[in-house]
Order: sequence, then structure tokens, then C-alpha cells
Amino acid sequence: MWASCATPPWNAALPQQMEATGLVSPYQPRSRGQTTCRLSSWYRTTTTVTSKTPPLETKPGPKNESAQQPCDYDVCLEQKEPCLARKDCLCRGITLEDVAPEAPTVTSLTPGGSEGVTVRWCAPYSLVTTYTIKGAEQEPVRVGSHLRSSKLKGLNDGDKVCVLAENAAGEGPESCMMYLAEKDNAYLTAGLIGGALGLGLLAVLAVLLWKYTQRRKSGARLSTQDRDDSHQGLSDSNRVSLDVL
Repeated sequence: MWASCATPPWNAALPQQMEATGLVSPYQPRSRGQTTCRLSSWYRTTTTVTSKTPPLETKPGPKNESAQQPCDYDVCLEQKEPCLARKDCLCRGITLEDVAPEAPTVTSLTPGGSEGVTVRWCAPYSLVTTYTIKGAEQEPVRVGSHLRSSKLKGLNDGDKVCVLAENAAGEGPESCMMYLAEKDNAYLTAGLIGGALGLGLLAVLAVLLWKYTQRRKSGARLSTQDRDDSHQGLSDSNRVSLDVL
């Protein structure tokens, strides 16, 4: 290998040593005005200084076993904080705020009378900032990312109820369910039947109690009359005995 040579520290005994061993001098002029050198294995061996640096010892830090466990995080229950905010466990992989969230899952539409219909859903595996609940003719309702339910009023039979999630990247797809008003009527009918049965039972109990009290009163009246009759009979017998004497 040829390389440009800077002026090395000269050793006067080096040429004689190389000639004695049959090696070519490391300094050979190649052309006028330019000096090049050929590094020999002997020169590299005699001039190379190796230094061994001991490797750095690294001590492993303490392991946090709880942080290696999956988080007990139910996406269908209301949460105080998102899963990503927890540092003591591992969250399931979710998309972040630079990607529009996936669709939540509507699980039920529960009639609530005058308070409206309760809409329940499960969160998607995405970073969510708000949820939007839409009815057929109702104004959309927006709630926080920690909620999993909301109410809608004025729903009619066959209305479609949808829930979608939103973050900084935009709105995600909807998840929808059809509302059936017959369920509300069924609950109302069951309540009316139950109330009628309760009132009928109370009426029967009232009649039985009244009959029982009347029977006790009549029994007490008969016993008093029998007692009076027995006293009257005794007095008459005493009177007859006195007349005989």
C-alpha cells in the first residue's frame, strides 16, 4: 500500500537493520519532487503500539416488574385518565393523535322515560379527545373522552343513533344502532301490569284483614252474651229453690 509520507522521526540504525534482514527501505523516492513510502509489515510491527483499554462495566438498573404487566383497562367503562397516561403497566397498541381514531362500538340503547334514551359505547384503540352522539333529528351531543354513555331525547321508533370519535387528526368512522320504541312500550306495559297486580294484592289483604277483625268482634259479642245467659240461669235456679223452701 502506497501513501504520502510525512517526515517521520528518524532512527539512524533503521536502514542497517533492514539491510541486514533483507527488507527494502521504507523510504523510496518515486519521482523527482515527490517522496512516497511503502509500509512494510516489519516496519508496522516494530512501530505499532497497541493499548488495551478495559471495557466499561455497566450495571443493569432495577427492573420494574409491574411496568411489564398489561394494564387492567376496560374500554367499555368510564375512566378518569387514558391508558397512555399510566406508567405502571403496558397499554395495548393504539393509534396516536396524528391518525384519525377508529370507530367506537355502540353496545346498547336503553329507554329512560322522560329523561331520554341512554346510549352506551366502548372506546376504540385510538387516542380520542371527544365523542359525538348523533340522532336522526336531534342536535349532536359532544362529551369528553373519559365518558362511555350519554342521553338523547326525542327519539322515535326506527331512528338511527350513531357515535363517532375525534382527535387532532379529525373525525373517525361512525358506529350506529337502530332504536326500537317497542322496547320502551314493553317496559311501560310491564310497569303498569306490575302496579295493577300490587294494588290488587293490597286490596285482597285489606278485605281479609277486615273480615278477620269483624269475626273477632262477632266472637267477642257471642261470648259476652253466653256469659250473661249463664248468670241469668243461675239467678233463676236460686229463686226457685227459695220459693220451695
